[in-house]
Amino acid sequence: IHTIKKKTRTLLFQELGTPPSEAVLGLDASGSFLIGLEECNSTLKLVQRAVPSSHGRKSASLIQKLPLECPVFINHDDEESSVATIPIEILLSSDSRMGIVRIQNSSTPEDTTGTLIALDLRTGKTAFSPNVRLRHLNNTKTIRNLFWNVTQIPIVPKDSPNWLCRKVKAITSAHVVFNDEDDGYRITWIIPDEREEIAEKEMLLSAQKHSSVSHINSSNKAIHEVNILQREHTWEGCSNLVALEAFLSVEALLNDIRSRRKRVFGYPRVVEYSYELVSMDRSRYVTLVICFANGPEQAIAVVVQFDIFTQTYHELKWGKKHRQQLQSSVHEILLKNWSSQYAFNQRMEDLGVGPFCCCALKKHIDKKDWRHVLDDSQNIISCKNTNPTFWSDFITDPTIHKEHRITIASLYPDCDIFSNAAVRKELPAPVLRCRSESSEIV
Repeated sequence: IHTIKKKTRTLLFQELGTPPSEAVLGLDASGSFLIGLEECNSTLKLVQRAVPSSHGRKSASLIQKLPLECPVFINHDDEESSVATIPIEILLSSDSRMGIVRIQNSSTPEDTTGTLIALDLRTGKTAFSPNVRLRHLNNTKTIRNLFWNVTQIPIVPKDSPNWLCRKVKAITSAHVVFNDEDDGYRITWIIPDEREEIAEKEMLLSAQKHSSVSHINSSNKAIHEVNILQREHTWEGCSNLVALEAFLSVEALLNDIRSRRKRVFGYPRVVEYSYELVSMDRSRYVTLVICFANGPEQAIAVVVQFDIFTQTYHELKWGKKHRQQLQSSVHEILLKNWSSQYAFNQRMEDLGVGPFCCCALKKHIDKKDWRHVLDDSQNIISCKNTNPTFWSDFITDPTIHKEHRITIASLYPDCDIFSNAAVRKELPAPVLRCRSESSEIV
C-alpha cells in the first residue's frame, strides 16, 4: 500500500501582514487560521486571523480579538508587553473550537500561581478561574495530557454529601481539563456556549457499580471504593461554558492504596511522592502513575485506573527501584523523573506506538526510558509511530535515534498547544506547521 503525501502549502510570514504588536504562535489543526496574542491597553487578547486562500489576497484577515479576562493580571515592567514576559499557554481542541488558556500571575520563575481561562472561539465567550496553582507551566511535554475529548458528563446532585454520580449526560461535544495543582487535579468539564444542535440525554448508571469497569481490567484485579473527589466551584464569567468542576486528591488515593497494604508499606502516612496523568478513557476512566518513597532505599511505582463516575479504582501494574538504580539520594527529584518516564512508557504501551509496537521485542522495551525519542516541536501526528519494521532496528541499536521520533501530539491528539515561550526567549521559530500538514509558515 502506497501512501500519497499531501502537498504542503508554504506561506511567507512577511506577506501575511500581521502587525508588530501581535505575537503569532502557530496554526490551528486544519491550517485555516493563525493563533496569536496581543496586549492592548493592559488587556490581553487572543487573536484569530484567517490564513489567505491560494488565490487572491496574501494577507491574513482578522477574524476576532478575544479579550482574556485575567483579574490578577499582571505585575511587569510597563515598558514591556506581558506577551513577551509572562508565561502563557493555550490548549486548543482538535476541532479548534474550545480551549483553555493558562496564564502565570507574574514573570517570576518561582511563581506557580495563575489563571485558567476557558473559551469558545465560535461565540467569543470566556470563563475564568483565578489564583490557581499551575504545575508544569512551559513544559509542553507534560501538559498535552491535560485536555481530553469526552462524550459524557457526570450529573452530581447538589445536595449530595459526597461525589456520587447516579446519572450521566450524553453530549456530542465536550472536553475535560485537568489542572495539576501539586497534590491532585482540578477537573473541569467545559462545553460549547451554543449547543442547539447537540443531543443531550440522561442515562442512569448501572446499580451494580462494578459492572461497567473498563476493558483494561481484564485480569480480574480487586476493585476498591474510595471517596476522594470533592465538588468545587471556582469559575467566573460565562457559566454556560463550565458544566462541572471537581478536585481529585492524588494524596488521598495514595493513602488509601498504602493503607490496604500496611504490612508492606509500614511507614508514616505522609510520604514523598510524584504522579503523572497517563490517559482518560471512555469519558470516565482516569489512568495515573504514582511513584512514592518506600523508606530510604526503595521507590515504588503503581499504575492506577480510577473511575470518576463511581469513585472506584484498581491497580494495573506495580514497579520498584532500589537506591542503586535510582542514582540519586534525593527522592523528590528521582520520583518526578521516574513518574514522567513511567507515564510516557505506559501511554506508548497502551497505544502500541513507537518501540511498543514491536511485541516480539517486549523484554527489551519495558524498563527503558524512551523519552529521548519524543518530539514536541510541532502539533503534527507522525504516520510511522506504529510501524514495527521502522522501530525494530532502533530497539536493538539506539544509536540511530535521530531518525526515530514520536511526536507527543500522536500520544495525546485531543489538543494542540500554543506557547509564547519562544517570544519570551526571543527565539523566532524557523517554520510553523499545522497538524494536517496542509500549510506551513516560513
